[in-house]
Amino acid sequence: MQQYVVHLAALESRGDRRLLDVGCALGHFAALARGRGWQVTGIDVSAEAASRAALNFGLEVRAGPLSRHVDTLHRFDVVFLGDVIEHVPHPAQFLRDVRRVLTPGGIVCIDTPNWGGFWRRWTGRRWVGLNRYHINLFDAESLTRLLSASGFDSITTGSYTHYRYEGWAARPELSSWVNRLPAALAWRVGRWLAKLGRRSPFRPLIDHAPGDNTAALSMVDALVGAAPSRSFAGKLSGDNLITCAARK
Repeated sequence: MQQYVVHLAALESRGDRRLLDVGCALGHFAALARGRGWQVTGIDVSAEAASRAALNFGLEVRAGPLSRHVDTLHRFDVVFLGDVIEHVPHPAQFLRDVRRVLTPGGIVCIDTPNWGGFWRRWTGRRWVGLNRYHINLFDAESLTRLLSASGFDSITTGSYTHYRYEGWAARPELSSWVNRLPAALAWRVGRWLAKLGRRSPFRPLIDHAPGDNTAALSMVDALVGAAPSRSFAGKLSGDNLITCAARK
């Protein structure tokens, strides 16, 4: 839901809304988009995940890497890459494949860990975005250069932070340090950290997490009103780098 609000809500006014969700996993994002009026196709390297997405949500989903299907897919108005490009060994070739499945002027939306974010720069190797499965990480400048070289223009960047980690008390980089303190001091430091950081417009996802897709759909409009897509543009300190680019 958070990714939908950040990336796709502002594109709902497009006349044609054919969406390819690359790395669709179990299909929750794709199902939410379909419920909002998108014509959705999913693709995932995991055959098991693709099968479950198709079975649970009735989605059209293909298994395997994008390169295997690029010649047989229809053309799409939007391609969404949510937590995908950081796992790709050859991102330049991958983006060229993405370009091939887009209509002229079609848009790619990318969501990936932000190498240039505040918490990465401040906490270094303890940053939550670092793990052994993330093999290529980008900041706004490097991802912009890569997209430009891969045949995209009209590139805009921004950032946000996953709602679970917006409060300082929830940051795993800090909690590991706080847990080493004596219990009484840890409690006081925890309360102090809880006062830092802004209150997230996505707080309802913590307090009243939707139990199914129907409940999720009913919450989207309220979240869009609290956190419009334009509020993330140009801000580059968050954990998640977001980029939107058009096919030349």
